[in-house]
Amino acid sequence: MSVVYLLGTNHWDLKGPERLRKFLGFVRPTAIGLEASEELIKLRLSDRQYIKAEMEKQKQFDKMMGGLYAASGREASKDKDQMVFDFLATQGYEIWAPYEHQQEENPSAQIYPVHVHEVLARRSAEVYRQGLGEENIDDQGGFTQNFLGEVDKMDPKQLQEWVDSGYYDLEKIAEVYDDPQHLAFVRECDDVMEPRIRSVVSQNNGGGATVIIAGNNHFFAGYGNNLYERLSDLSPTRVRLPEVDKF
Repeated sequence: MSVVYLLGTNHWDLKGPERLRKFLGFVRPTAIGLEASEELIKLRLSDRQYIKAEMEKQKQFDKMMGGLYAASGREASKDKDQMVFDFLATQGYEIWAPYEHQQEENPSAQIYPVHVHEVLARRSAEVYRQGLGEENIDDQGGFTQNFLGEVDKMDPKQLQEWVDSGYYDLEKIAEVYDDPQHLAFVRECDDVMEPRIRSVVSQNNGGGATVIIAGNNHFFAGYGNNLYERLSDLSPTRVRLPEVDKF
């Protein structure tokens, strides 16, 4: 049987792309399962290409402005939007980083969606209305707009500390699952993902490692019979993404 890793992520992790690339480079999986639907994967990969192009434009603009400031003997003013820009640049990393790993380092790796778009789309409005932030949903504009307002009040270190604490703060996680409506949604997602994860592992049987990438709470939250517990017969190793810093 393939070695199975359940990798818990936080959707707002500024270090997420770097950490995920490091983990995948270390494990070099032959199969990767993503907490996403086929439709969402296409959307996030398209978003990534757009953002990369805009980042390159910004880089060239900053270079030009830097030269102008240097020529005039003035200092460039700090870009107040840089924090938000950096934050947006990481969004969807759980999807696009595995594909970049595949293209750049591990072309034989197979990538599979393990979620269903119908479930994600049907529940998106109520989830975001409560500010609970499941990344794998298309219509997240309202929540993201409010969240960015909070992000802009933090410096990068403060935001990263806040995100990293979310991986381990069990009391904070427990409060989220006190909401019966949200808990029902999470269990529905687990119901959908479990058989698809098993299918990915089965297809990779006899191969190398299988990595399943999903929100940290699916594997670590104590709401009972979480996704890690459901898959215990596969003898999976669960990993919180910041633990990769120790590799």
